Amino acid sequence: MMRTRPKFEAPPVVETVLSVQFSSLPGFATAHVGWFWKEYLDKLTEDSKLRWTQAIDAGRIEDQFERFGSEDVWGPPFALRAVPQSLPNRTQLIRADGERMIQIQDTRFILNWKKQSTAYPSFKPLLEEFRTTLHAFESFAAEAGFGALAYNQWEIVYVDQLKKGEMWESARDWSRIFPGLSMPPVQTEFVATGDETMSADWRFSLANRRGRMYIALRQTRTLPSHDEVLNVTFVARGPVTASETWEQGFELGHDALNETFLTITSAEAQTRWKKGP
Repeated sequence: MMRTRPKFEAPPVVETVLSVQFSSLPGFATAHVGWFWKEYLDKLTEDSKLRWTQAIDAGRIEDQFERFGSEDVWGPPFALRAVPQSLPNRTQLIRADGERMIQIQDTRFILNWKKQSTAYPSFKPLLEEFRTTLHAFESFAAEAGFGALAYNQWEIVYVDQLKKGEMWESARDWSRIFPGLSMPPVQTEFVATGDETMSADWRFSLANRRGRMYIALRQTRTLPSHDEVLNVTFVARGPVTASETWEQGFELGHDALNETFLTITSAEAQTRWKKGP
């Protein structure tokens, strides 16, 4: 059971992603996504505002596997690698309000929440939505002749954004938000006094090698507003095994991400985000 954690009334999260990976479905094509969309997904709601109204083709996501010991591979945590063009692409189904997106390829099922006009719904309702839509996809896969999905990986992603002018003006202010993060105090005649920026990547093994957690911090600009933001991505993922289901993995990942977020952020920042009991 997931632990009870303090909730924030105004968290900085702008996107949450819940994803499962499974063994490839031979012969899976974009047409299958259309079949699932119209015969299964559309039947989950009668509210026109919550209907899925748009489909977009996107580049394929490479399969990910967390490995340990001698099989471990070091490298950038979010590196994109080329995949054979012969493999099926990913299809994005977007809800009418723009707040939800389901992404499907022959090895993945993904639910995205994207911040629009309403507040973050919290993890538990999103998990229930994910469970409902995934079960619908499982039923579709059985009817389409693909059989039961063989899950092999789970993943949770949170994306936080902090606008410039809200607690920070330069990278030297980021320690107000993340006390353990600071730029080196470089002051010489060869270095301009104006601060530039920095980036950071962290990788942590979860207890008993049940997965990993990644944190990536970047200064960037949002589109189309071009607002300068501090973008922080939190990822937890791990294997689905005979002894651990994807739901148990989600519980582990959610607890790990929440505990880490509370640990690495300052009391000042948590107050600004209206931390509750």
